[in-house]
Amino acid sequence: VTTLLKYKDRIKRVMDRVLELDPDYFHGAPHRYFGTYFAKVPHYAGGDLKKSRAHFEQALSRAPGFFETKLQMAEFYAPKKKDRALFDRLLHEVLEGDVTAQQDAVPENRLAQQAARRLQARGDQLF
Repeated sequence: VTTLLKYKDRIKRVMDRVLELDPDYFHGAPHRYFGTYFAKVPHYAGGDLKKSRAHFEQALSRAPGFFETKLQMAEFYAPKKKDRALFDRLLHEVLEGDVTAQQDAVPENRLAQQAARRLQARGDQLF
């Protein structure tokens, strides 16, 4: 955590640049990053759930078959928004989704399904 905090501003600058150069990079990764970033950062430090949602929606529209976006949205956005229905829906979509929907991300989608099972088991703790 200390290392992450130390480099938080540098990482944000890099991701700002990636977003500027190629918002589709690695299945919408810049938008996925900022979706998580704005959900995790406290409000007083720039956190913003509206920005978080907008970035997650952008990532989803760019790569709807890439499960990691739904997984991160369920893990970071839904609990902060206190939206258990969204949490459950997103995890259901990951768990029941076709891992081959995004042909170049089959291994990543399988890993996301495994992580979704673990996250689903923690649902009552998050809400």
